[in-house]
Amino acid sequence: MSGSVVRRPRVRLIINGTAVNGCRSAEIVSRRGSQAASFHVLASFNEITRTLGQDWIDQDTLNVEIDFGFLPLGAVEGSLDWTRMIAGGVDRAGLDQVTGLVSIEGRDHAARLIDLPLQDAYLNRTSSELATTMAQGCGLSADVDATSGLVGQYYQIQHTKAAFGAFSRHANGWDLLAELASIEGYDLWVDGTTLHFKQATDQDADAFDITYVAPEAGSASPTLSISDLSMERMLGLSGPVQVTVASWNSRQRRQVNSVFPTGADATAKQFLVLKPNLLADQADALARTTYSQLRAHQRVIRGVMAGELQLTTRNRVRLTGTGTGWDGLYTLDQIERQMSLEKGFIEHITARYDPEGAAGNG
Repeated sequence: MSGSVVRRPRVRLIINGTAVNGCRSAEIVSRRGSQAASFHVLASFNEITRTLGQDWIDQDTLNVEIDFGFLPLGAVEGSLDWTRMIAGGVDRAGLDQVTGLVSIEGRDHAARLIDLPLQDAYLNRTSSELATTMAQGCGLSADVDATSGLVGQYYQIQHTKAAFGAFSRHANGWDLLAELASIEGYDLWVDGTTLHFKQATDQDADAFDITYVAPEAGSASPTLSISDLSMERMLGLSGPVQVTVASWNSRQRRQVNSVFPTGADATAKQFLVLKPNLLADQADALARTTYSQLRAHQRVIRGVMAGELQLTTRNRVRLTGTGTGWDGLYTLDQIERQMSLEKGFIEHITARYDPEGAAGNG
């Protein structure tokens, strides 16, 4: 049909460096909040075996890369630009002998840090130096923005990582880096084999727009720029909120307190965070971060849309046109992309209220 828009999505499955045929479906879930991305693939066991050999499923280590792309109209199969959506290791593989389908589940290479126990004492290191060291120890390259405060200063015991063990329960390297990212106000994620420990950036200019147009006399239904939209509100977090961070600094032998925002009225809901051996600036940063995290859960929107390749959980969403307190800016919290032979390429998104940019009044 002249003037029509035809999408021809394609998926490429790569196992241990070799592209294989037979992929029937691929699901990729990316999450904000310093969590590993995950994947689930259904594919033909026989098709993969033709390429990799009969014993591929018995190997102790399976690395998977999943690429998505769109085949241009008139182009032959295979002549497209692929976009790498995830790369990681397989955690679980299962084979259905009746259907001949193999199920492959795993996580991106953040799993290397999740599986890394904390053993070394990182003497006199900054958060950024620690992120670089831990990435290198897991075979990851590092894209890190420099920080200044020594890690041990957060706990004031000889400036070492060992201080964390005395007061906290960081079971692995990822938990420790996630804690440091929260204190520093940084974003933490893994892309391919690169660990990113970066200052949060303002992405308002590139916000993804969701536009709602209410039905009118000539239209029986509303118009929406995505295929589905639902909105939720947590009444327990509505209205004024205030966070207090309390800490006892054992080295300086004094109590450290920080309140954010200051000047809140008596009706503000109070939240208390207890964290040992913080300095004043760390307590201030933690109070602001905790406040933003609480407010982010105040309003949530979820949508279903045609699959695309650019959005990440560091992008924002701008909702307009509903005429409600939900209109405003949100931060993408989760993106779930599903590509299959049966359903094509669809995308589910979840976004949370942005207390710095949303227009809603709570």
